[in-house]
Amino acid sequence: MQQQYLSHQDHFGVSAAGLFQALGALRKAFDQDSIQLIALKDFKHLDQQLCRLELSNGKDALSLKLTWQQVSAALATKALLDQFQAPVLVGATLMVARKFDYLLQAVGLPLETPTLRLRSPFHYAQQAQVFVDPEAPHPDDVDYLDYLVDALRQLCEVQHQTIVLFNRLDTIKAVYARIADREWTADWEILAQGVSGSAGKIAKRFAISQHALLLGAASFFEGVDYPDKQLEMVILTRLPFDAPSQPLVQARSEQLQAQGRDPFTEEALPKATLRLRQSFGRLIRTEHDRGVFICLDPRLVTTKYGRQMQHALPNLKPMRLSVPEMAQYSKAWLDHQPLLNKEGTHHNA
Repeated sequence: MQQQYLSHQDHFGVSAAGLFQALGALRKAFDQDSIQLIALKDFKHLDQQLCRLELSNGKDALSLKLTWQQVSAALATKALLDQFQAPVLVGATLMVARKFDYLLQAVGLPLETPTLRLRSPFHYAQQAQVFVDPEAPHPDDVDYLDYLVDALRQLCEVQHQTIVLFNRLDTIKAVYARIADREWTADWEILAQGVSGSAGKIAKRFAISQHALLLGAASFFEGVDYPDKQLEMVILTRLPFDAPSQPLVQARSEQLQAQGRDPFTEEALPKATLRLRQSFGRLIRTEHDRGVFICLDPRLVTTKYGRQMQHALPNLKPMRLSVPEMAQYSKAWLDHQPLLNKEGTHHNA
């Protein structure tokens, strides 16, 4: 049919031309992914795959893109691990609720698989503090962005290298637009993912900066290493749950529901808990590091699942503070001054 169109283009209208261009792009996409299609082995495990068709430019049919994603990586990972006699998985964020169950299920291994938990060399109670604002607004509130901007203004008065973690790139752009020309940011180097450059570019820039504020998303929850003075404050704007509207999240939820399982407790909550631990892990990288972890999401202390997630914070109990109190306490902690707790007594920093 497409060849007929190419041979007699003048016989077709504009709308038909767009349709045939789209079909051509779709065929090209399938051709590019032919290896992936063959790997499905006659679609034997099609329920483990998510096929997505995305049109990035509504006016350009050639921008149609076909992508394949694993809904669950358990089967593929298990097949890979079976190629080895005794694979060993090592990591600092493999446990959820002090168990390895989520990891073992995610990679297709039986729950009876031998596991070992080793003691951390860090003394977190002497190296870090965790503060939470229990009155922070919901992102749907009209004043939410103003709250974030004002919170950053007050917390940046502490004057230490800071990373602010977001769940959405569009929120980063909105916050950056509101702070870039503010008087209080004049002495700061503002690095915003998707605005100042790619994640890799601003990560390298932050490492050599002396006074930077980095606004980052998923790329900065893991895989970046800033010891000592390179990073002394991490601000988590929201608990790191995946957006329920994401196609892959929806597909995984439907898969779990079909198995009679709860998508929130068995997938969303464990994943978010691991990311919380990873985000905290950006702060303490050596035995000599010292830092402050701030969460601007009240759910960490006001919900049952939030209190469960607190177990991801090693030997640290979050303090409930207002933003002005956070700024005061952060400065005292990072300057090695005694902190005044909520009961009015001091404890050494």
